[in-house]
Amino acid sequence: MPNAAPVEGTAERPRCPACRVELRMRDDKVVDPVFPCPECHVPLRLEHDDTGHRVIVLAEVPSVTKAAPPKKAGHRHKSVVAPATARPDRSLLLFSAGLGVVTLLIVGWLMWGRSTTATDAATSPVTESPVTVTEKTPPPVTEPHSWEHHLTQLAGQIQQHIDEHGSFPAAADATSPLPITQQFSWLARLEAHSESLPTERRPVLGKPWNDPVNEPFVGRRIPGYLNPSVSTMVGEDSRPATHFAGVAGVGRDAADLPAGHPRAGMFGTQRTIKIQDIRDGQANVVMVLGVEAQLGSWADPGRATVRPLTSPPYLHGLDGFGGGTRNELPALMADGSMRMFAPDTDPLLMRRLAAIADDLPLDLNTPGEPGDVTPTATPPVPSLAISDPDNPPVSALSALAEAQRPVIVRPPVAPLLQQRLTSFQQTKPVTRRQLLTIAEDLLGRPVVVDQEQLGPLTQQLDVTITFALENTTIAAVLEQVLHGTELELVIGPERAALQRRAAGATTAIRLEP
Repeated sequence: MPNAAPVEGTAERPRCPACRVELRMRDDKVVDPVFPCPECHVPLRLEHDDTGHRVIVLAEVPSVTKAAPPKKAGHRHKSVVAPATARPDRSLLLFSAGLGVVTLLIVGWLMWGRSTTATDAATSPVTESPVTVTEKTPPPVTEPHSWEHHLTQLAGQIQQHIDEHGSFPAAADATSPLPITQQFSWLARLEAHSESLPTERRPVLGKPWNDPVNEPFVGRRIPGYLNPSVSTMVGEDSRPATHFAGVAGVGRDAADLPAGHPRAGMFGTQRTIKIQDIRDGQANVVMVLGVEAQLGSWADPGRATVRPLTSPPYLHGLDGFGGGTRNELPALMADGSMRMFAPDTDPLLMRRLAAIADDLPLDLNTPGEPGDVTPTATPPVPSLAISDPDNPPVSALSALAEAQRPVIVRPPVAPLLQQRLTSFQQTKPVTRRQLLTIAEDLLGRPVVVDQEQLGPLTQQLDVTITFALENTTIAAVLEQVLHGTELELVIGPERAALQRRAAGATTAIRLEP
């Protein structure tokens, strides 16, 4: 049927296309195909579409002009008033009289049908069949709950916090007597001050966030903290999760750095950020990023709600950032604007955006990493005669800069892999990605996943596994993590990278020469 829209679900009753009143249709009687609406008395017709569903449409009434819509309050309309001597159309009067007779006959027939089935109706419930209703205008469309809508709401909550406290929310509450791990997260503290929160759901902030007394508050699912593109709604702690986390900065220790540190981000346990602390400009600083892995409760002050950038790629990588099924990374900037970062976004650009005071431009032609050590003053360069033009001496400035560059000492790989472990227990199902995060700590090297190179093989990292090893080694643990995949871990002096395993390879661990 044209313009016919099926009613979703059997519980919803069809409506009159003219006045929108609900119509009660019985499925155990055959009614007359034409009948009036019990409310507005407009003639309706019952038809069937190609799939057999019943359809209610306006009965076509020739020679009858559709009445104008009623005048709404507050709007001016031009009205046409008929002369007092004007006579009604005879054909319209005849049709109205005939329609009244038909209406009485149909109503009487329906009442007779009800009386003959009163006994059956008393012993069995009335079932209503799905009915398709033709409507002149489509129903109003509800605004979809997108990540953009949710981040906009979150930006409003953060702005309200700034207006009241003069600073951005912090990862830890300096006024709380509780340890940081027992405090409420910054998201939970925003939610606790929401005006729409019922009184019986309000938390006891003096108790730990996971105390049973706070379960009515913590156990709720907060739609505004979720990304509809992420299918997982529950964290690894079996509590309602969040899909947005505050950015702590760059490096594993970023959350514990002071506000002026060049690697510090918007959220930290040892700092409260004010607008004047953001030396790089609010539009150039990422405040919140979407997360899709390593999820946890929105009230947990730990990694579930605050995490740094530690290992590229930052989209679908080991840090757990992502937008679910979307191949883009949603972000809320410190000025309240929103951005989407593509998979090919330069990791250096992401690190500079994560730091609030690294004093580095976003132009990647300018070298430098957040936190790089640079000389505060330029020492004099001695005048040296170049005796050999083909081998000029190294300038004193270059030698000094190189000497002041931080040196990262990493342990040798071979003896590290053979280090003995009394046991390694992983009884709770977790993804291989999460276990590779632990591998970074064991190896002392970042584990890099090249999404473009591996392609669909990266899906093997999202499979959950469990295992238990006794009297084992780090190498055996890593082998077990990659068991059953087509991937191998190539460990070099500076990093470890996941690659496609060569045909015929018998081990998943390989050392770079």
